[in-house]
Amino acid sequence: MESQSDSESEDNDDEWVHHVRHYPRIPTFTGNSGIKADLPEDPSHLDVYQLFITDELIASWKRDTNRYARTVIGSKDLQLLSKRSRFNTRKPVTLEEISLHLSL
Repeated sequence: MESQSDSESEDNDDEWVHHVRHYPRIPTFTGNSGIKADLPEDPSHLDVYQLFITDELIASWKRDTNRYARTVIGSKDLQLLSKRSRFNTRKPVTLEEISLHLSL
């Protein structure tokens, strides 16, 4: 059974919601909309992709991946690893390998 205070609380909740008139002011957008990039008339998927995934970004991923690998390998006692451990045969990753990985 609903008590009187519960009923009053619900009534107050309704009143409170209806009396709220403080909405944020959102200014009207007056700028020029649309893509602000140098794209061909009929851009390919690759053209759009390269707007976000630049050669500089891929180069930084390559650099950071190789730095991380050197840090991890440097922290291992390589003599304690098995002969077939991936740490014994690792080569630095290339830009092409990073790009290929991203294309998957």
